[in-house]
Order: sequence, then C-alpha cells, then structure tokens
Amino acid sequence: MSAHQRRHGFQVLTQPIWIVLNVLPFIFIAFMDWEKFDLWRAFAGLGQPEGAAGTISPFDIAKFGAASAVILALMTQIGEIARAGTTLVLVTHHLEELVPDIGHVVLLRAGRVLADGPRDTVLTDALLSQTFDAPVRIRRDANGTLALTMVD
Repeated sequence: MSAHQRRHGFQVLTQPIWIVLNVLPFIFIAFMDWEKFDLWRAFAGLGQPEGAAGTISPFDIAKFGAASAVILALMTQIGEIARAGTTLVLVTHHLEELVPDIGHVVLLRAGRVLADGPRDTVLTDALLSQTFDAPVRIRRDANGTLALTMVD
C-alpha cells in the first residue's frame, strides 16, 4: 500500500469525526442560547437584506462554509494569541468577537477615537450607544462573551 493510499484511507476514516467537530459548536450554541442562534440564522450576510428574527435567510453553501471556517478557527486563534501576551489589533463591529483575553479597547466614531482604555471602562452601554449612534445594551454570558441588544 502506497503512502498516498494510506493517507487517503486515514482521511476517509477521520472525516466523519471532523464533520461532527465542526457542527458541534453550532448545536451547543443552539441549546445554550437559542436567541443568538435564531439571530444568526436570520443574518443573510453583509450587504444583504436581513430577515426578521425567527426566520431563516436564504442558504448559500459557499457563504456558510466561509463563515464556519472563521467561526471555528479564528476565534480560538485570537484567544490563544492574546493569552500568549502578543500585541493584537482586532478591528471589528461585533462585540462577540472580542475574546475575554483582549483587555484594551479603542472605540471609533466617524474615524475619530471616541474612547480608549481598559475593556471594562470602555465597553459601556453609554459609550457603545454613542459609537453606534443608537441606544444599545451590552449583554455578557457566563463565559464573558459580549453581545449588543437594541434598546426600544
């Protein structure tokens, strides 16, 4: 048996395990916080009309694959890099991407620094409402993951 055949056989045997490991986080999120999962399902992508919560956006396998790759790999890597003490600049519009190990935050509004400092000082309802020019509230789950909700 050649090395190529052994490698192919190994891939065939381990592929179901990798598929389960890729899907498992989504199942976990669905059971732990259905609201987040529901909002995720309604998100059609940047530049696309968003569905109402509780609806499912049109499914695109290519976008799903790209998003899964980011969700499953990037967030873990960001946490590992931050825990190692490496200086990290993460530019995002999504609080849930700020892993708990990121301790310093800069908020920008119209290209200017609105706030700059320790995570807990800068990530407040008032400063984020100013940043997004809309009334918002921060939610924290037991793991320290952040999310914004709009205030009516």
